[in-house]
Amino acid sequence: MIFRYLSLYQFIDFVYFPNSYMDAMESLRPDLYQTLCDSETDAESTAKRLQRSVKSTASFFEYCLERHKNSKVLEKSSILASLVGGFCSERRRQLTKEMASQPVDGFVIDGFNVSGSKGESAKVELVKELVKQTIADLPEAKLRVLPGCWSPEALWDLVQEGVDVFDSSLPTVVAERGSALTFKFCPKTKSFSYNFEHGGENDLKSYEISLKDKTYFDRLEPILEGCECVACKNHTKAYIHHLMVTKELLGHVLLMLHNLHHYQLFFDKMREAIRENKEETAES
Repeated sequence: MIFRYLSLYQFIDFVYFPNSYMDAMESLRPDLYQTLCDSETDAESTAKRLQRSVKSTASFFEYCLERHKNSKVLEKSSILASLVGGFCSERRRQLTKEMASQPVDGFVIDGFNVSGSKGESAKVELVKELVKQTIADLPEAKLRVLPGCWSPEALWDLVQEGVDVFDSSLPTVVAERGSALTFKFCPKTKSFSYNFEHGGENDLKSYEISLKDKTYFDRLEPILEGCECVACKNHTKAYIHHLMVTKELLGHVLLMLHNLHHYQLFFDKMREAIRENKEETAES
């Protein structure tokens, strides 16, 4: 199995087999981890490729679970079963039903091949439907994780479908292309608003601004007015633009700090919106 790690400037591939993967888990001793899986599938994958993905993932799972059970080092680590099947409902359901009764702490809904920026342009409606079908076959009390770089709107939709945990791909990918998250989410109306200050770049997403753009060379305000992150409290758009133009690593660091802070606040507001939904339902 090949794991692809995205550094600031390049992709680095690591090849893992079930035994070497579990060796790595025992060395790392994580709080939780997912079982090894064959997840490099997308909407164009053939039926034969999807069948191989499901079969390999099931085989990897058996090895990982057995090794986990017999490992004293991993006694306090939670194990999550990987669910694959690409964009095929039948294949996903096949594996999900096999895994639903396994003695694991949760599930990772994988296999959409949305690493890097791919999730931003993925077929979200189809993903939502597949996620909904998958979650319907899973135990309600166990953790449900969906990796990938999803847009803010997609994240909100997927939360409503029952996903519990996402990773930090979005703030990472946005920072690495020299951009900052600037969208806003209102918990009361469950709606998004955007800053369309895109300068001369036409390929930007609605939820970001590019600090590489020359329009920011003399802008002395923070990335986002009212933001309390380290980057916004101490630096200006002009300074960060200078760092990006001169290719200083600090530029990416400041953008990452801002994006993670903004992302965390977004999740706080989504939790608030969920609480309000529950209160409204209870009142009615």
